[in-house]
Amino acid sequence: MINKTMIERNLRELNTRYNRPSRNPRDPLYYSQLALIEVCGWIELSMDTIIFECASRHLSDPGNLKLVRQEVIQKTYSFTYKNHFRPMLIRVVGLIKVEELEQSFNPSKFQGMKSSLGSLKQRRDEEAHTFIANITPNVWAPSMIHKHFLNVYDGLKDIEKCVRRLPP
Repeated sequence: MINKTMIERNLRELNTRYNRPSRNPRDPLYYSQLALIEVCGWIELSMDTIIFECASRHLSDPGNLKLVRQEVIQKTYSFTYKNHFRPMLIRVVGLIKVEELEQSFNPSKFQGMKSSLGSLKQRRDEEAHTFIANITPNVWAPSMIHKHFLNVYDGLKDIEKCVRRLPP
């Protein structure tokens, strides 16, 4: 999974700027949107990394690894568990193994991750289909986005640990 140090540093900086007094009333909106984009990008890259590292540990044919990258990872464009990450897992390790894996996940981390993924996805979709006009949109502070990030991080870290335990 992608290291969380840089994303946390970015979120702290964006939160500082979000809370800093500014002459431009839109500055907090920009920092909120950027924090959301940063976290969502980190999530997608982390999911892709977990899938590719799993494939790399279990596949020896370079053509199959190329297939995973092109047909599984590059064709997945979002980050919910049920509709995006789980189907990638199924395509790489199979439905039987995914069902076994899900039984080994920490239930509270798994539920927290899925809940935060759903919230972040909904917020990201709302932000992606609008723009900052002459209204004050309802935005999340980067600190709130960071809380969701931590839930996702804990869940993905647990999933990664379970996936690594899969026998060759």
